[in-house]
Amino acid sequence: MITRTLATLACLIPLAACTSTAAVPATEPTRTVPLTIQVPVDCSEATAQFSPVLIAVGDYERTLEPSDKCRSEGSNSTLTFAAPLPADGAVQMNPGNQPAATFNADAVTTDVSIVYQESGSGFAVASVSPPLN
Repeated sequence: MITRTLATLACLIPLAACTSTAAVPATEPTRTVPLTIQVPVDCSEATAQFSPVLIAVGDYERTLEPSDKCRSEGSNSTLTFAAPLPADGAVQMNPGNQPAATFNADAVTTDVSIVYQESGSGFAVASVSPPLN
């Protein structure tokens, strides 16, 4: 609190030199992109097991519900979310009670796609695009 007060006072003296006294954390979202999760089960099971999604980057966390209706194609389903992302950093995506997937926010140009496959008695991440470098 004392440091912030001193910074504010320092800005008041040479008023033209200061534009803001608060820095925006680097992990704050700067854009929203489509995030799709593809799973080898029907929509009712996909929705029950893969939502909501918890997005975490540094000290920023956000819980997301699907932004669109689940789509089925054959025995696969696709869930779509509107994912707020920062400009950079490792993003951890935790869908429902399933294994987490991680990707680099700075590698995302238009969207994020995560594919899960059956593994033993559950699911495992098969691919993440863009990948974590």
